[in-house]
Amino acid sequence: MSSNKKEISTEWLLDKYHIQSKIGRGGFSSVYKAVRISDGKDVAIKALKIDSNNTSFVNTQRVEQEYKNTSRINSNYVIKLYSKEQQNDKMAIVMEYIDGETLDEIIKQRKYIETTRSVSYTMQVLKGLKAMHKEGVIHRDIKPSNLMISSHGKVKIIDLGISKSHGDDKLTRTGKIVASIDYTAPELLKAKPANEQSDIFSVGALMYEMIVGSKPYAGGNTKEKISKIKHNPFPNATAINGAIPQALSNVILKATSTDLTKRYQNIDEFIEDLTTCLDSSRAGESTLKFNGKKEKFLNKFNSKKTLMWMAIILGLMVIATTTILIIWLTK
Repeated sequence: MSSNKKEISTEWLLDKYHIQSKIGRGGFSSVYKAVRISDGKDVAIKALKIDSNNTSFVNTQRVEQEYKNTSRINSNYVIKLYSKEQQNDKMAIVMEYIDGETLDEIIKQRKYIETTRSVSYTMQVLKGLKAMHKEGVIHRDIKPSNLMISSHGKVKIIDLGISKSHGDDKLTRTGKIVASIDYTAPELLKAKPANEQSDIFSVGALMYEMIVGSKPYAGGNTKEKISKIKHNPFPNATAINGAIPQALSNVILKATSTDLTKRYQNIDEFIEDLTTCLDSSRAGESTLKFNGKKEKFLNKFNSKKTLMWMAIILGLMVIATTTILIIWLTK
C-alpha cells in the first residue's frame, strides 16, 4: 500500500504480513486485517501515524503504553496482543483478529439492545475490567466503539490507548480530558485521578445507552454535557421506557452515582448486583435514590431498620400509656 494523506503506510510490514483490508481508523492510527506470513494466522494490525510534531509523539507513547498494559492482561474479554513492530519512526501493534462488529455499530443498526443481551454484554465487559484492575490497569475510556462483539456474542475490550497503570499519569496533562465525554465519570471532569470507580461509571453509562438507545446526556455542546454530568442526577432508564425493569435501572443508577460512597466500590460488587437484576424476585423494585433525607429513608435497606425502631418505640409508648392508666385507676 502506498502512503498518502488518507492512509498510514504499511509497506514496511509487507515482509512479515499480507495486508488484506482496512477495518478501522482513528485520529492517529489505522487498523488493518492481515495474514501473518510465518504461520498463515489472521491478525489485526494497528499502525500508528507518526510525524515530527509533539502530538504524534505523545500518541507514540500511548501505543507503547497500550502494548505494555494490554500484553500483561490475561482475559478472554480483553484483546490479545501478539507483537509490537517498529522501524525508525514507524510503529504498529499486531493483535488478535476478531470477526465481528463494534458495539457502536450494533447500537446504530438496532437503535437499542434488549435487556438480556445488554446484561450479557455488560457482564463480559466487567469480567475484562476485573482482569485489568487486578493488574492495576484502569481503562479510562470504556465506550461502544472500544468494544468488539464477535459473531458468537463474545465481547472483547479492544482499545487500551489511554489506559493507565501506576506511574502512567505523566501521559495525561493536568485537567485535560482525553476520554469520551459521554462516558466520563464526574470526578474526572474535576481533574481527580482515575480509579476502578471511574471505569464503573463508564460501564453504567454504556448500559444506559444499550437499553435506551441514546446517550444519557445526548444533545448540546461539550461544555453543556460536562455541566450536566457534573451537576445533574443520572437519568432513570425506566422513567424513559417503562418496559425496562427498574432493578436493571437501579444497577445503572448505582454504577453512575456522583457520590463515590454510593457507587459500586469495585467490579465484584457490580457483578453481584447485575447477576440478579432480571430475577423475578426483584420485580417491582422501587427506584433507587441517593440524595436527601427523605429519599434515604425510603431506601429499602434503611426502611427495614426504620420499621424495627418504629416498632420498638411504639411498644414503649404502649407500655408507658398502660402504666400511666394503671396508676390513675388505682388512685
